[in-house]
Amino acid sequence: MAESPAEQRPTDETSAARTKRGAGEKRERILAAAVRVFAKKGFYAARVSEIARAAGVADGTIYLYFKNKDELLTTIFEQGIRKLIARMREALASGLPEGDAAKAAGAPPFKARELKASARRFTLPALEQAFETLGATDLALKGSKRPPEVVLEEALMRLCRP
Repeated sequence: MAESPAEQRPTDETSAARTKRGAGEKRERILAAAVRVFAKKGFYAARVSEIARAAGVADGTIYLYFKNKDELLTTIFEQGIRKLIARMREALASGLPEGDAAKAAGAPPFKARELKASARRFTLPALEQAFETLGATDLALKGSKRPPEVVLEEALMRLCRP
């Protein structure tokens, strides 16, 4: 007697798709939990075990999706930037002028006065170091076989160090 569709075992393809979807959902739960834990405790004080607990997964599960806590934070930033860029493109495509499109996309307002005040806090050695890093990054992007996002990530981390 033939089995009804409900009684048939799922095909490997169906099972694989379900597993992939479940893994994607778990990864997103981990990222959302990381945002909450980082916001509450700060990046340096947050522990991977706290993120795992908030995501409802075992501690080791985090490492199936991310190399370390730094990669978690980088992924959060990358996703946020991608979403912001997508919203900005949509707003620009709808015909909004740049300033209105940025506001509609949720981009923080650019305030020249605040930038000028921030610039006053830079010391000459800090500026020299920043320009040196930018120059080295430019050369690395032009002459390296490493992926550009890795080169840029390293440069960003160097620029953010105190």
